Amino acid sequence: MPHGTDILVLGATGFTGQLVTKYLNEHRDRTSFTFALAARSKSKLSALAESLQLNAQIPMLVVDVTKEDQVDDAVKTARIIINTVGPYCTWGTPVVRACARNGVHYVDLTGETAWIKDIIEQFDLLASKNGAVIIPSCGYDSIPSDLSAYLSIKTLKARLGPDTEAGESVTSHRLKGGISFGTLSTIYTYITEVPRPKIIAASRDHSISPASGAKSPRHKLVYSMPHITPRITGGFFLMSGANRSIVLRTRGLIDVTPSMKDLHYGPKFTYEEFLATSNQLTGMLLSVFMFSFGLFLSSSKIAQWLFKHFVVDTHSNPTYETMQKNFLKLTNVTSSVATSAKPEMTAKTIIKIRGDPGYLCTSVMLAESALALLDTSKLTPIGKQGGVLTAVSALGDELVTRLDNSGRFQFESSIITPEP
Repeated sequence: MPHGTDILVLGATGFTGQLVTKYLNEHRDRTSFTFALAARSKSKLSALAESLQLNAQIPMLVVDVTKEDQVDDAVKTARIIINTVGPYCTWGTPVVRACARNGVHYVDLTGETAWIKDIIEQFDLLASKNGAVIIPSCGYDSIPSDLSAYLSIKTLKARLGPDTEAGESVTSHRLKGGISFGTLSTIYTYITEVPRPKIIAASRDHSISPASGAKSPRHKLVYSMPHITPRITGGFFLMSGANRSIVLRTRGLIDVTPSMKDLHYGPKFTYEEFLATSNQLTGMLLSVFMFSFGLFLSSSKIAQWLFKHFVVDTHSNPTYETMQKNFLKLTNVTSSVATSAKPEMTAKTIIKIRGDPGYLCTSVMLAESALALLDTSKLTPIGKQGGVLTAVSALGDELVTRLDNSGRFQFESSIITPEP
């Protein structure tokens, strides 16, 4: 079926949708692709077009994601959908269904593992059959985490050989960033509307991976990065569970694909991550607070009411100027599995992001993931098969190149343990 435009931004008038639109409109390769905008309000679309001084020829569609016929009609107009309308457990399924049914590629920024598990079970086979590449979690959740492990493993294999297997992998996040109304609203909806057993099932090891593997490390009060000095310490990171699930899905997808055997992680691979703090005491206090807050919010109706009325409803989004000053530095260390012929070695990968990782640079990751899907010849063998995938398993090195070229990302990866 012919498509009228390359990319359709769904939810273009929302906070992240506006950032994605701005990035696409100012993109270095702007003349090489077309894009359109969709939202519920025609007046807000017009206001967005005026504020960003968009070309009058950019199509604008009024789409209500609660109306499946409107969603289906909108999806058919594009090759790729960037969906910024969350919470995805509430609004995302009809969009994914329409993309899988019509062979249209899809990216979003969800961190909702239970919903990702649902769409894998419902649409993975259909999407693959119709040639659609469906990639959830193409923002701060979970591209940086996924790339950090992937690049370290590639570095190990480059030194030790393609048959090298990965063992322990740990990532620290050191960041300065803001949070939007949409994110707070998603947290509230996920906790209050998704059944608890469903959340627990999705949080289990390898719950969204096609391959089982080693048991993940238990959560800790204080985290410490192995193998490097000065030692990086920290506490529990709110999105660590969602990010780990995506990293393990990438590992599973790669490991069950024979044509990618030179990148196989191996069955002993484990992954964990934490939020870096200034010292161990701060890390411990952070963990205690996050565990207590999560327990209270998930089990108390009073806490949920307070969170909704005094946090979600009163929150204002960060300004563009503030987001420009924010940053993220990821440090990953991954060790190889020692054999009789090869000793254990460790690789370190550093990813530096200039700008707010959760919004300003999430818009970059979303847009570049979508643009990577325009040229299917550059997809990995997994990406060429279609289905519900991950950004790293489907886009591979092409994603790294595109993010590096954006000017907001820097990647370094090297061996930190000497050869014998």
